[in-house]
Amino acid sequence: IFENVTLYAKKGSQGSGASGGSGGSSASGFAAAASQSQTVVGSLLTEAILNPALRDELYCRLIHQQIGAMPSTLYWVRLWELMCCAAISFRPSPELELYVLNHCRISQQDQRAPEEVRRLASVCLRLLLRARAMESNRRMLPLYDFEIRRVLDGEQLTVVVA
Repeated sequence: IFENVTLYAKKGSQGSGASGGSGGSSASGFAAAASQSQTVVGSLLTEAILNPALRDELYCRLIHQQIGAMPSTLYWVRLWELMCCAAISFRPSPELELYVLNHCRISQQDQRAPEEVRRLASVCLRLLLRARAMESNRRMLPLYDFEIRRVLDGEQLTVVVA
């Protein structure tokens, strides 16, 4: 599971257009890379949803990689995208929750961090606080591809529950 965290973060942080020699294939290469990213995110979150013991491990891995040396800004951004997807899917355990919330607060205020990283840290903090206020353990079903895409694109996601 945790190799997928690094795989997801590194995929997007490698130079764009690396999939071919001609400029015409870059659009199809981008679409294929986006689809593969959604698949990696979906499989990571599905494993964690189905196996609650992996949830804290995923949060810890993400935080560990975020505070370590960053190969690139995009790598850092993609780790935060994955953290936001995790925050929509499940809460950290009560023992880890305050640590995760504090990490988000510190990261959103870190002036050394790129603006996009601070924005994603703020989104993640808001998602975790909302989940905490609802006192729920979130969903029991994996995210759908369109939900993952909306989160990764930074779009607002509204869900009506009947």
